Amino acid sequence: MTLKFKPWLNQLPEYVAGRTIEEIKKKYNLENVYKLASNENIFGPCRQVKDFIKNSAGQDVNYYPDSDCREIRGKIASVFGILPENVILGNGTDQIIEMICDCFVNDDENVVIADPTFLIYEKAALKCGGSVIKIPLKDFRQDIPKMADSVNVNTRILFLTNPHNPTGANIAKEEFENMM
Repeated sequence: MTLKFKPWLNQLPEYVAGRTIEEIKKKYNLENVYKLASNENIFGPCRQVKDFIKNSAGQDVNYYPDSDCREIRGKIASVFGILPENVILGNGTDQIIEMICDCFVNDDENVVIADPTFLIYEKAALKCGGSVIKIPLKDFRQDIPKMADSVNVNTRILFLTNPHNPTGANIAKEEFENMM
């Protein structure tokens, strides 16, 4: 029996991770490097979070936590005036993007993205059997009118990144409202 990978895996571009802080220090002979990629917080968690983790260690670690995260979803919902069932939590943005694609994208359907942007948008869509419509940046910004114009009957998601990665350009409120 031969195992075959799903065809979408062949469509993925190779992922190349960024260099570590230590590699950058060594290569450029630097003492201080502040990595601004990978959604990493250069300051780390605040003292209160560190203290909470230290004080919580060893408490009920033999049981799984509430997998529905009822308490924190309830608190988030109350802050925004929405129902807890409208709050989605995940292990980072990648997982949430994958969940969204899992729910909405099927074979022969597509998503629209800027190019370049986060690789996860493309990866998640392809994993679901969908395809990707890539719209090149215009003057280092997402070309929102062109992205909106590329939506067709098979489009399920149009991903806008704000601020955009990798350029950092913001979408103006008026620009977003015009697209809607």
